Amino acid sequence: AHETACDLSFTYSDATSNGCNQRIIRTWTVTNWCTTVTRTHKQTIDIIDNEGPSIEMPNGSVSAGAITCDGSVFINPTVSDACSSIASVSVTYTIGGNSNTLAIPTGGLFVDGIPFGSTTTFTIQAKDACGNFSTATFEVDVNDNAAPTALCDNDVYVALGGSGAGTLSAQNVDGGSTDNCGIVTREVRRLNGCLGASDWGTYVQFDCCDTGSFVRLELRVTD
Repeated sequence: AHETACDLSFTYSDATSNGCNQRIIRTWTVTNWCTTVTRTHKQTIDIIDNEGPSIEMPNGSVSAGAITCDGSVFINPTVSDACSSIASVSVTYTIGGNSNTLAIPTGGLFVDGIPFGSTTTFTIQAKDACGNFSTATFEVDVNDNAAPTALCDNDVYVALGGSGAGTLSAQNVDGGSTDNCGIVTREVRRLNGCLGASDWGTYVQFDCCDTGSFVRLELRVTD
């Protein structure tokens, strides 16, 4: 039968279930005020959480330790989820051929022993309360920002050859220089004496005119 529709009003009420996959039973009530007829209709709305958490952790670089040539990084990713709480967060990385997986507590954690000279990749995995997973990777480089410590041997003598000349290498002048990541080059130069000052090199020269005098040398080490 045909029903005249005018001055319609709409209202609804919801019955909601809790859980990861939420269901809403929405009951619509429509009233036709011209005929005073009221009708109801039930609508089912399913809200399904099938996406993992969002993970934010930028790439970075750290300085090598003052004694050991490796670094330490603080891992504290920003993890969030639109629909449910975060159940767990972990990090996986490989150092020296050994794979490690650690749970990341609230407040983050430090990972030590990151090697100098290569890029270490970390993989963050997060799981929400509905069992959805997400992963994200970030990279860390270890930089050597510590200068080496140069030490000279202050008791060095040079023996001149039959021609009246002699040399002294930078290695002979070195009195135990150190560096956390290793010394690459040693150079030496003379600052005074009868031959005058010299340029940096792997050795310095001496002559008969230096006999009986103290020649001041300078050592330079580079990591």
